[in-house]
Amino acid sequence: MLYVASAQPATAQLGAFKCDFLVSGSPALVVNKLTRLEVYQLDEEQQALSSALEIPVNSTIAAATAVKLEGQATSSIIVLTTSLQLFSLSYSSTAPHILTTSTTSILEQFGRLSEYQTILVDPSQRCLLVHAYNGLVRIIPLTPPPTKARKGSKSSSRGSATAGGGSTVIDLSRGYNVRLPSLNVTSIAFLPPTLTDNEAEDDDPVSFPSIALIYSNHSGRKMLETHVVDLDEKELGDGPVAGCALEDPGSEMVIPVAGEDGEEDGVIVVGEESLSWVGLKKAESSKGKGKAGEAGRIKCRLPVGMIQAWTQVDGSPNRFLIGDIYGKLLAIEVVRSSSGKVAGLQTRDLGDTASPTSLVFLSDTLLYLSSRFGDSQLIRLPSSTFTASGSKDVNAMDVEGEEEEGIQLVASYASLAPILDCCVVEGEGGGDSHVVTCSGAYKGGSLRVVRQGVGLSELANLEMEGIQRLWSLKRNSSADELLVLGFFNETRILSLSSSSDPDAEDEIEEVDLPFFAADQATLLAAAVGDLLVQVTTAGVSFAQEDGSGAGKWSTEGGMKITLAAAAGEHVLLAVEGGVVVLLGVKDGQLVQLGTTQLDNEIACLDIAELGSQLVATVALWTLNTILLISLPTLSTIASQILTTTYLIRSVLLVTFPDGISTLFAGLGDGSLSSFAVDAKDCNIAQGSEKTVTLGTKPLVMSTFKQKGAINVFVSSDRPTVISRANDRLVYSSVNLKSINAFVPFSSSSYPSALALASPNDLRIGRIEDIQRVDIRAIPLDEDEPRRIAHDPKTRTFGVVCLRRDVNRETGEQTSVGSVKVFDDQTFEVLADLSLQLNEEGQSIVVATAGDSTAFVVGTTFVDSAEPEPTKGRLLVLAEETGRRAFDQVNEIEIGGCPYALAPAGNGHVAAAVNSQVIVYSIDAFSQALESKATWGGAFVAFNVVSIGTSQATLLVGDALRSVTVLQLTTSPSYKLEETARDYDAHYMSAIEAIGESEEEELIGAETDLNLFTVRKEKTAGTTRSIAVDDTALAPRGVFHLGEMVSKFRRGSLVQQLGDAAGVASPRLIYTTSAGSLGIVAELDTDSGKLLSDLERNMRRVLESVGGLKQEDFRSFKSERQTSPPAGFVDGNFVERFAELSAEEVDKVMEGGSEHERLGVSKAEVLRAVEEMARMH
Repeated sequence: MLYVASAQPATAQLGAFKCDFLVSGSPALVVNKLTRLEVYQLDEEQQALSSALEIPVNSTIAAATAVKLEGQATSSIIVLTTSLQLFSLSYSSTAPHILTTSTTSILEQFGRLSEYQTILVDPSQRCLLVHAYNGLVRIIPLTPPPTKARKGSKSSSRGSATAGGGSTVIDLSRGYNVRLPSLNVTSIAFLPPTLTDNEAEDDDPVSFPSIALIYSNHSGRKMLETHVVDLDEKELGDGPVAGCALEDPGSEMVIPVAGEDGEEDGVIVVGEESLSWVGLKKAESSKGKGKAGEAGRIKCRLPVGMIQAWTQVDGSPNRFLIGDIYGKLLAIEVVRSSSGKVAGLQTRDLGDTASPTSLVFLSDTLLYLSSRFGDSQLIRLPSSTFTASGSKDVNAMDVEGEEEEGIQLVASYASLAPILDCCVVEGEGGGDSHVVTCSGAYKGGSLRVVRQGVGLSELANLEMEGIQRLWSLKRNSSADELLVLGFFNETRILSLSSSSDPDAEDEIEEVDLPFFAADQATLLAAAVGDLLVQVTTAGVSFAQEDGSGAGKWSTEGGMKITLAAAAGEHVLLAVEGGVVVLLGVKDGQLVQLGTTQLDNEIACLDIAELGSQLVATVALWTLNTILLISLPTLSTIASQILTTTYLIRSVLLVTFPDGISTLFAGLGDGSLSSFAVDAKDCNIAQGSEKTVTLGTKPLVMSTFKQKGAINVFVSSDRPTVISRANDRLVYSSVNLKSINAFVPFSSSSYPSALALASPNDLRIGRIEDIQRVDIRAIPLDEDEPRRIAHDPKTRTFGVVCLRRDVNRETGEQTSVGSVKVFDDQTFEVLADLSLQLNEEGQSIVVATAGDSTAFVVGTTFVDSAEPEPTKGRLLVLAEETGRRAFDQVNEIEIGGCPYALAPAGNGHVAAAVNSQVIVYSIDAFSQALESKATWGGAFVAFNVVSIGTSQATLLVGDALRSVTVLQLTTSPSYKLEETARDYDAHYMSAIEAIGESEEEELIGAETDLNLFTVRKEKTAGTTRSIAVDDTALAPRGVFHLGEMVSKFRRGSLVQQLGDAAGVASPRLIYTTSAGSLGIVAELDTDSGKLLSDLERNMRRVLESVGGLKQEDFRSFKSERQTSPPAGFVDGNFVERFAELSAEEVDKVMEGGSEHERLGVSKAEVLRAVEEMARMH
């Protein structure tokens, strides 16, 4: 049984729109991220977006839009999925927050799906239009249909045609199909409301919606056509323009333009090279063809590009923005004469941005650009973009533009999409691995370093060894806090402040406090009331900030102080012999408030507020007992015994922002126990103990605030941040090595920062977001990374790149290939090899020959006149002796395209070239390549990977013939033999082995967005319809991922510690074209059955939006068959168990029958789910 879960969900943004979905009158941004909708709110003061809501969908979202009918408080979202389910969503302030108000299937059994799928809303809100099939549109009335005034009738239904005159409830089941005479539609838009009902014979006509569309006719010519949507007759009538041929062959988009005060209506047709204005006139007969509008045709040249998105400038009906695939942002203005006729179209180049899928104005100057080819952006446009529109002056817009401030980037939202390739870099010393991806396309390409957990933005670094503890001292006289560093036998104090010289570095100086004992180890340094306090083993020193009022408190009999903690105006001390002493501020002095004797020596202590009272948390040696002690009475109010054999090394009592209090106990073996605490009764909830493994060394905990929320930082050999979300604790590893001490720290130079001490240095940094993965971008200056390989021996990355450009005057597209070598730590460019004209890199691999390694790069020469590539090269790049540089040392010509390369044992490389797999030997001295063995049984060999320690077994992924297993033998002669084959037909996109042997399961991904597993089985005695003598690969499992997998790589993101290592074994990391990064883990028998049963029972309880079922979504789908999922557990789904209410949990545990009842406790199920979640 395999467990599939995403560590990073899809980041590609397929579209975005604005609506008041959450709060009436308060617009929110809704973003389509493939299988979920994300809702953001705009903080106008901070000019930033904050996540408000995420709506998971059990299908791929094909299109989404918003509609708000008269009488509705907030907007509804209409969603169309690739499974042809159409549904509407609304928001409720009470749970469940997302309501499905209507849902219906628009599946047509014999329909031909269109590549262009969209949902449109009539501007007058009379109907919705859904285009999903070629030659068909679906109309959903939003109001009662207008009834035409028939001949002889004295009455009129004029009022019924008014938008919003009907119900405020959207009923999608009222929809009906209307035949669309045009096929191959690329763009549809509703036209401005006009009077088009020409059957009425009185003076009271009724308005129907009209649409304009662009399509390709039978000869491939682009045409413009308009239709009237007759809501009475449920058909399409002829509009003002019928069959209008478009000159620009790249015309792909139509933009409706509404005139004001008698101005001419029309549409702008957007092509690759030009804009065209087509004026609209009222048709004289709905039965006859309308005028083509030739007299209203006006053209304007565009910088050549493929326009992807457009939007109207708010409040300016004659001004628009468009963006092309290369990220060029253009402003368009419709210039009118004094009579309202269109006199011209003008464009202005605003600059370069992300390649957009949609453009959304969030305010007068803020524009959001969603992107599927790189990072999405929030930008501020120059003020001249918003000068008064609709000017009567033809020269209203300066085409050349004026010298002024250009586009300003306000915020960028990281995206990995599309991921074309990746490599896994193993962590040093068995630490966490990280993934480097080839991400982005066009001008948005970059390498992305992806690590599991939280990233620290480093602000300063001081080389300083031996720091054991850290404290920050807040001073009333300055905004700068003092940083106190505790060493084994001394204490040092640092002050960090900004330099008065803006060009100078920030000032860091060591300061002295008169009452601080610098020659002693410090147990605690804190601001207690108005006093600054230092606790050492000998006593407690204190003074005012200016040094006045200095004093000292000592124990009776000279007993040593072993531990100390402080909060508010109290200091709590642990004295040898198991004595607890409480000190408090009184009259500017620290005085003893009380003392109590405990049964054992004290291991650790902490002070925190619990509800309305102050509570001390004290852990004892030997007994492994935790006590909650009320302050200032020092009476014990609760206790908890830990059953572990490891000693308690730190305790922390935290109340999270949602009001839930949790007691944490860090143990000596690196594990962490947590308990729920009732803040009202100050009781530790029995049976609430949960234990997780965070590291291998003792844990030390501290609290800090991130965006106003309290979080816990755990210092250890694997630092971790603990936060609370969705009613559960979330553990996020920090991408740092061993941390000894941690403290929140703030100064004028480093506001709201953190100080962290490692064995060798002191770092000042900031955590921007607490998230599951940390993404770091490595820009490549407009190069697109296509393939990547990592050589751990030379500590380098080899990257195949492509740069694509377009001549904005001629439209000629050029591409330049290159191969770059980067240092794997600094990403310094060590080599940059340019390829030949029309040559593009296709693959790269690290080859081993003897004791040396080299990068082997596969290239092909692109010729559009050839049906398939016929020429290519294999290049060898090796490190120069004695210097950190790489050169091409050898090459060989090949007769096709090397789609993939793989190591085939020491001294050998396998290449998938067109329909062949060829094995080459590589000389250890000259790095010369020589063909040794060939297998030619593929249709198109797109993938080849090697498995096993000898790498002599090759897996081939074919464009038609699924998976083939080949075995390379080198003695007595070279031979490449087929040893197994999958006889089902799959168009493969990626392939890998789950284990180290061909005898274990193999996993494949194909272009229908499915995963499947096969395993070798002898055909003798089977019921296969194909009679073969060789070994066959039998199907084992199927699963619909819903995304195109671009690569499987062996490895894991997280080092497995504790119980998780026995529950499951992480095997693979996968990446997708939508920007997802996930894991495939192999479950043991018991865990596989438990999680599979849990998934089955959760399907009965969890209701998905739109009436979409999780089992239907994960079912294997192809043109020939649909099969229920088998052999896989949907990790993203079962991990939602931790978010269920108590009632829902009970239903899941019970199942639908006695046979389905889960035979384990809730705690065991939750523990299994949380262990799996920590794997990614």
